[in-house]
Amino acid sequence: MGSSPSSDVLITPAAPADADGAAETLVQAFLADPHMTGSLPTGDTAGQLRRLFGSGVRSALRGSGHVYLAVDSEDSSVPPLGVAVWEPPTSKTPPLSALTHLVTQARVYGSRLPDALRNARAFHAHHPKAPHWFLAFIGARPEARGRGVGSALIRQGLAHADAESVGVYLESSSPDNLPYYRKFGFHERGVIPAYGTSPAIGMWRPPSST
Repeated sequence: MGSSPSSDVLITPAAPADADGAAETLVQAFLADPHMTGSLPTGDTAGQLRRLFGSGVRSALRGSGHVYLAVDSEDSSVPPLGVAVWEPPTSKTPPLSALTHLVTQARVYGSRLPDALRNARAFHAHHPKAPHWFLAFIGARPEARGRGVGSALIRQGLAHADAESVGVYLESSSPDNLPYYRKFGFHERGVIPAYGTSPAIGMWRPPSST
């Protein structure tokens, strides 16, 4: 993720036609992520992530989730530089879309599905009780890092939350990212134990007073 916004990075809402490109950007961002990859069966990691992110992005777009793309404002032919998937306080997933995503998870995780479901329950239980925006996923392509992609995506979501005077919550999959998120006003809520993979760290940004 970049340290500051760049004038050649444009943040735009994703459309259904952008789902594959958004998923591929998240795949490239998370290929080396210990938490995500550690939860998957041994095999085609990129393919497994592609199916999970593809299903997750489509589910968000069908429901009330928000998917934002960071694109190169000077070259529309370049794939999305970064992607953020947000769930607002009133986020609801249509039943059919939720079922479709669960079927995809079952196919991807296979024998590791029980751990995946236990992790999902544990992570959900760690969410703050107060209304909040949830940054479900954020990632930038490796070649785009250093251009302020992550900063621009985070600020876009924080602006929505601040307009509603609600907090923001995320789960960092690596301790290395904590200083980065602290710059945006997040602080650690604690470690979330995970089954079969590395733990994550819950982080909270209270409602802005500005």
